[in-house]
Amino acid sequence: MITNICVTNYRSESLTIDLKNPASSGFFVRHIGGLGPVKSNINMTQVLYIDGASFNSAYTPHRNIVLSLGFWEYSDESIDDLRRKTYRYFPVKKKLQIEITTDSRTYITTGYVESNESIVFSKSVGTTISILCEEAYLSALSSEFYTFAGIYGLFEFPFSNESLVDPVIELGSVVLETKKTILYDGDVETGVVITIVVGLDDTRTVFLYNADTGQQMSFANVWLTTIFSGGWFNAGDIITIDTRSGRKTITATRDGTIYNLIPAYNEVSDPDAWITVRPGANVIWFSSEVGEEQIQFTVNVLPLYEGV
Repeated sequence: MITNICVTNYRSESLTIDLKNPASSGFFVRHIGGLGPVKSNINMTQVLYIDGASFNSAYTPHRNIVLSLGFWEYSDESIDDLRRKTYRYFPVKKKLQIEITTDSRTYITTGYVESNESIVFSKSVGTTISILCEEAYLSALSSEFYTFAGIYGLFEFPFSNESLVDPVIELGSVVLETKKTILYDGDVETGVVITIVVGLDDTRTVFLYNADTGQQMSFANVWLTTIFSGGWFNAGDIITIDTRSGRKTITATRDGTIYNLIPAYNEVSDPDAWITVRPGANVIWFSSEVGEEQIQFTVNVLPLYEGV
């Protein structure tokens, strides 16, 4: 069950509409459309003299959220004030963020206000707002981080230090794992953001794998020589790989300078080679020819959902 809706306009001003307490905002929700899965477009070709059709392609277009609001007549604000309030938080052609909170989780998306059609000459005053969202899917409020190799932070407040001699407080724990199972609870296959911090000079080619999908990524040493002197990664290099649809990038940060590593990626022309995660368990692992034990490796996953 939906409990509240929060919108944040382009000026970072937020309005929370509590479905159980309309007096808190001055609005009550009559209807919300566009929160379920978006209808996909499937292209098929009719074959002459053969029953049925042949599948060509499929894609999911943008999402259209339609919010029908009523003005609470017992509010401390007048009807005119509430109407102008919608103009402030739902300005046409401007971008806004929408958070939908249910009993189980919070969904988030962004969109542009297509229209704000107020009902003026009626006993049941209110407005209907149409919001066009670029993304077809709703996302979780925050990402999930998986540390394969690096330092787990263990020090949290409040704390107690009974001994001034024995090391009773552990600030962190060093983990060295090259393989981990990612339990992805989203509804839609999605890309990830991988961060690699090199801890050893002359770390050679890094390989990434998803054992469940068969996807693998690696970097050709012959192409790295055109980007870095020597052709290897150095200690302190930060490699960031973003495999999300529409955001695919591979960069390396060295001494404050950001380098594009796309030319050094072997499978750049194969869109199916980029590491993604599917709903359920995904076994991700990495390896390196040299310096594997010195690599800090994390994976950032933002769950996507087909609908509320």
